Amino acid sequence: MPNAPLPTPHSPLPTLTTMTSSTTRRKSSTFYVILIAGAAMQWVANFVISTTFPPILKNFGLGSAYGLYTIAAASSFFFILFFIKETKGIELEDM
Repeated sequence: MPNAPLPTPHSPLPTLTTMTSSTTRRKSSTFYVILIAGAAMQWVANFVISTTFPPILKNFGLGSAYGLYTIAAASSFFFILFFIKETKGIELEDM
C-alpha cells in the first residue's frame, strides 16, 4: 500500500475542535458528554465505511464506491450549511 496522507477523521482535528468548543475555564459535564459522543460517532462512521466498502468495491467498482461516499459527504455539508444554527459567540452552557 502506498504512503498516503493521514485522513482528516483520523487526525487530531476533530478532537481539537471539540476540545476548544467551550470557552469557559471550568469544563462542564455537558462538555465531556459532547466529547465522548463525538468520539463514538467517529468510531461508528469508521465501522460503517470499513464494512460497506469491500462489498461495494466488489459489486460496483472503485468509482462507484468513492462516488457514494462523495455524495454522502456533500449531502452532509449542505445539511450543516442549511439546517444547523450558527453558534459563534454563544457559550456551550447557553445552548
